[in-house]
Amino acid sequence: MHLWFLEQALPKVIHSGTWTSQGWRLVSHPGYITLPHHDCCGMGTYVIGNAGAKIWAVMRPKCDICPSSLKGLKNHLAIAAEIDKEGVFSEMDIATICLEEGDMMFQPPGVLHSVYTLVPSIFSGGYFYSYDTMHLTRAVLSMRTMDQQGSRTNDHRTGFLWTLCWMVIALRYRLEPREVGKWSLISLLLIILECMNPEKTTSKLKNTLADEE
Repeated sequence: MHLWFLEQALPKVIHSGTWTSQGWRLVSHPGYITLPHHDCCGMGTYVIGNAGAKIWAVMRPKCDICPSSLKGLKNHLAIAAEIDKEGVFSEMDIATICLEEGDMMFQPPGVLHSVYTLVPSIFSGGYFYSYDTMHLTRAVLSMRTMDQQGSRTNDHRTGFLWTLCWMVIALRYRLEPREVGKWSLISLLLIILECMNPEKTTSKLKNTLADEE
């Protein structure tokens, strides 16, 4: 796989979108709200309060339904993220966090959330990948593939596949054997293989994926 990646006739540089996604700063006016969504490309998110305050609402579908597939989960999330006739998210359990100056929060991939800005605010943050959460990253990417409108996520980050390829290459040089969990490694490899050759994904890989899910 790494030979395929390195031998491509492409510039060996970090894509600008990949670079800027690692760190950004948000300047928001009071009353600004982002509707329920999960962050792009199966990335984790970190945020730091520099000034002001935001209400961060972490949203989870009620536990009375447990989907048995990614497609079922996607459909359940789509239904739960809709506001009912009374103007509330009746199918969601919602936990709210008030982030102020000096606070830091890490958010795993795929967490459905909404953010409300209370006062003039400046927040910094960024996106990241982790070997330990690759199973969540793959689930998010799979649900995005099923969602043609992309209505439950923010903007797509060009170059995310290159980052994941470099993560595979880095395993050889940076980590001790067995430091990465089996399912995390399988998920990472499946993401890359399916993005490179989606029509050539073998039945064996599909069976492995089914066992993982």
